[in-house]
Amino acid sequence: MNLLLLETITGGGIAPADLPVSLLREGEAMVQAIASDLAMTAGIQLAVFRTPMLGTLEAMDRSLTLIEIDSRETLKMKLRELGAAGAWLWLIAPESDGELLHFARLFTSAGGQLASPLPSSIALASSKHATAELLRSRGIPAIPGTQVLPGETIHLPHAGPVMLKPDDGCGSQGLRLLEAAAARVFRHRSTGALRAEPLYEGIAASVAVIAGPRGLTPLVPCTQQLAKDGSFVYLGGSLPIPEDLSSRAQLLALRAVEAVPEPRGYFGVDLLLDARPSESDQPRGDYVVEINPRLTTSYVGLRHRYRTNLAEATLRAVAGEQITLEERDVRVEFDSCGQVSIQEV
Repeated sequence: MNLLLLETITGGGIAPADLPVSLLREGEAMVQAIASDLAMTAGIQLAVFRTPMLGTLEAMDRSLTLIEIDSRETLKMKLRELGAAGAWLWLIAPESDGELLHFARLFTSAGGQLASPLPSSIALASSKHATAELLRSRGIPAIPGTQVLPGETIHLPHAGPVMLKPDDGCGSQGLRLLEAAAARVFRHRSTGALRAEPLYEGIAASVAVIAGPRGLTPLVPCTQQLAKDGSFVYLGGSLPIPEDLSSRAQLLALRAVEAVPEPRGYFGVDLLLDARPSESDQPRGDYVVEINPRLTTSYVGLRHRYRTNLAEATLRAVAGEQITLEERDVRVEFDSCGQVSIQEV
């Protein structure tokens, strides 16, 4: 199988200098990890798109080819050419400004095949508002919210602090917290749709889900460590989480991905879990925060929890095989730069 790997920030689709450092850091961590695992997969001839502004890949000593990309137009031309030749692509990109959807459609319209989520999945999940509304309409708990379009002035119904998010945002970029006193009336003076949500308390967590024609397979849930300076920038995470939280998180993530059109490939589902003791009589308030239709940074830690090669398992699932994952009994901590600490349990 001839497989292409494109992470658009490190692969020449977006100039790294034009982006927040946190997105470049996470993009590089993801591509280094997934390239290493794909390069170890039998039967794969791997080629990775790479901007010359960055160094080489750690997996270069394995069966791996680099495709140097010097501009966005060069990348688009190469994708059309390789798509027309029937290649497969594992695509990773920010959802912002339609970036992920744009490259997915460009490649598939040329005749290429995606080993990552399809355009139909990306189109939905790239909008936080559309995703939350679909989930809520199907009885799946997602944080309630209001869409705010550019130029609109709205009266927000929430009683406490309100979180404003770019509707197509990723990597915690552009988040803004309105304290309760300022959150009743809001005028959107910038560009791009926003989603306004009440600020709920809970444990920030994520669950990766591998999807294919034979079904969905949830991975071990991770906690998320977010910056506490008001930026909410993703710093890393750890796994596993307590068993009672884990089972709830996996079930909720599965329900969320099942609701996505044509789920196929690797998804990351962000959750907010109720932190109250299990003996509490109050109903559980677990919520879906968003669905990421792509590889997420937690992969850098998850790959160390499994004896199974997760990249290979994803390709097998996409090909219609039933997959089984073998875990290791370890605790893993990781940061958004790809640094990992492993402790035997």
